[in-house]
Amino acid sequence: MPLEHSWATIGDLLTPDHSGWGLRGDPWLWMEMRKSLSRVPLPDTLKDLTALLRNVVLARTNSTMLDDDAVYVPRFCRGGMSSGHISLRFWEQKGIPAIVQRAEWLREMWGTGERG
Repeated sequence: MPLEHSWATIGDLLTPDHSGWGLRGDPWLWMEMRKSLSRVPLPDTLKDLTALLRNVVLARTNSTMLDDDAVYVPRFCRGGMSSGHISLRFWEQKGIPAIVQRAEWLREMWGTGERG
């Protein structure tokens, strides 16, 4: 993790991987987000980070709401019954909150707390 706030990107928050997943496509979405957000600086507020992450998940899964149970994304299909399926509930209830929690922890370590 970055030692300075100015060095941090959203992609940094996705390392290490989450310890549990909803469906088989979720780890692939996590890895894709880590790469695509590797140069995107952390937003000033946790609220903005949450909104950005929700929008990224929706865009990457071609979905309109995180309330749906699951969505099939062909590029994440690697074989198996639920392969390629993304659990939108996982992202809403666990994935995004875990990433935001990591950002909150970093802010506490930096002594910056919530800004904005």
